[in-house]
Amino acid sequence: VCDAPLINEGTQLYCPNDSCPKRAYYRLTKWIKKLNVKHFSKKLLLRPLFDSGKIKTISDLYHLKVSDLTKLDGVKETSAKKALNNLNAIKAVLLAKFIGGFALENIGEDMVQKVVDAGFDTLGALRNASAFQISQVEGFADISARQLTEGIAKLYPQMKAVLDTNKIIIEVKKEMGEKLKDKTFCFTGKLETMKRAEAEQLVEDNGGQSHSGVSKNLTYLVTNSTEPTAKYNKAQEQDTKIITEEEFLKMIE
Repeated sequence: VCDAPLINEGTQLYCPNDSCPKRAYYRLTKWIKKLNVKHFSKKLLLRPLFDSGKIKTISDLYHLKVSDLTKLDGVKETSAKKALNNLNAIKAVLLAKFIGGFALENIGEDMVQKVVDAGFDTLGALRNASAFQISQVEGFADISARQLTEGIAKLYPQMKAVLDTNKIIIEVKKEMGEKLKDKTFCFTGKLETMKRAEAEQLVEDNGGQSHSGVSKNLTYLVTNSTEPTAKYNKAQEQDTKIITEEEFLKMIE
């Protein structure tokens, strides 16, 4: 933990040091969670990689090799490959989610989306926006506008470093389709034509929602296998419709 004095802004007490180890680690966990990277364990991977100095910022994640992970206690080659494949399968992310993944102080993805919708729809536009301009956006006040603009200014070098890896880009928001509106999907087992993260993105692009587990509100379980796994059995027990990858793709043609 750093020795920077905490700042009191009335309803919030926080550390202003963006290089604070605790904040740096939290930013890494936020990125993994925000991008929904599966099998990238905090306990087995993130924490030991951070504590060893192998990763300090988000861009460091994209320079990791399988051998970096297998050196850690309890990490086998199979799980190391799975973690990195899941990370690198996410090739593009919307601007609000990208910035939301950097854990700006008191600024979440929903807040950033309001600014994007107001016309500040590129990283450059957000970087050049003044606190006054942002304060004119609905939902923002002077303090939150300053937190956004100052947060981006401080973290822009780290944001650029992530983009400079050429592993991920900021994509332009597409008009969301409605073919899967009000439907929820869970993918399990190996997919033949895409990575799981890509399938989940297709669901979101078409107005649906993707879930990591089988719940009573799940509409479809997508699997190419009839093997009686825990998810498969639970879906059958609660009469959730089970479809194949091919059937899923036909739904969005």
